[in-house]
Amino acid sequence: MKEAEAALTNFSHRFATHIDGYDRNRVHFELFDFSVPKASMSSLSPSATCQVSGSHDLVLHGIKVNYNRQEDQEHPSSKVTASTAPPLVLLHGYANGALYYYRNIIGLSHYFPSVYSLDLMGWGLSSRPNFDLVDTSVEAAERFFIDSLEEWRKANNIDKMVLGGHSMGGYLSVAYCEKYPQHVDHLILLSPVGVSHKEVEEEDRIKRGVGPAPNVPFVWWAARTALLELWEWDFTPSLVLRILPEENGRDLISNYIQRRLEAIACPEEQAALTEYLYLNSILPASGENSLNRILLPGALARNPTVDRIPKLKVQTVTMVYGDKDWMNVSGGLEVKRICAEQNSALKSSVVNKAEHAEQVEERSPDINVHLIRNSGHLIMLENWEEFNS
Repeated sequence: MKEAEAALTNFSHRFATHIDGYDRNRVHFELFDFSVPKASMSSLSPSATCQVSGSHDLVLHGIKVNYNRQEDQEHPSSKVTASTAPPLVLLHGYANGALYYYRNIIGLSHYFPSVYSLDLMGWGLSSRPNFDLVDTSVEAAERFFIDSLEEWRKANNIDKMVLGGHSMGGYLSVAYCEKYPQHVDHLILLSPVGVSHKEVEEEDRIKRGVGPAPNVPFVWWAARTALLELWEWDFTPSLVLRILPEENGRDLISNYIQRRLEAIACPEEQAALTEYLYLNSILPASGENSLNRILLPGALARNPTVDRIPKLKVQTVTMVYGDKDWMNVSGGLEVKRICAEQNSALKSSVVNKAEHAEQVEERSPDINVHLIRNSGHLIMLENWEEFNS
């Protein structure tokens, strides 16, 4: 897994050519393993241990990227205005890892003093404790990831950060902001899962032709019923890869990349990403078992964020989708509408200065919604140039 991570890190230099005066010798990568006190994992059973090392100690793995700049006059296009600006912290999606952002981490360092990309607890090279939680609630599953992120933030003295999360990482970023809004300067949700309510999302998918119509064949409904049963039994995509012979498992990932990610045409890059995703999937199950705790079948949230984002005490939330994304941008637009209406109503109710101060505290975030061209759900890979800009 470390060799696969190193291969993608090496590929990352190919996607930094838009930086004026780019010199790969100025890029500093720091891989780290942060020790997470087990006592800080409030939802994890006290008896849980790491299935890889057998240790009771837990580790959060990640990569830090800095681009060492000369004086501003030599690089006038640099977007970083002060070393005190908040760093960017990236969280990956379901069954991925920190290096899924390999096409972005150097390019984004052009805009931030530091870029961190983390392996969420239970994925990548972070510890993989048994997913044995104190209860089966959505909140307990969210805390499994949030607690370790907060411990890492405190230990690194990051008072404020720009927090970005893709898909499931976006959902978990919202959950983090609910608990620790004072440490997030700007929340960026990258094709986030779990925004809309189940009924709204299912109806919208039917209209877009990506969901089942009422008159589908019986065979489809039988298959759907079987899938629902497997979902409740903690059946995950990675479990399939663990069951298959290694050659078949690697072929499955390779075919997925070739079919789903046409933007990755280089055979060597395809091979490196295949290795990374395959090894990530066949390591012992941990974070992946949060799937049916947090989501319903069809990637529909049990606790949709359309109701949660408007209550966040974060000033700005940016939601980014691909123009061919199966995560529908209408969820982001609905959040924007709700927040705008609530802020407008709050503003019109202000009578005096004291109430204005309360308004600032109670207002919903400012919501920005963007589309990235020529990309689906994997926006950071499919159109890395626009994503990085």
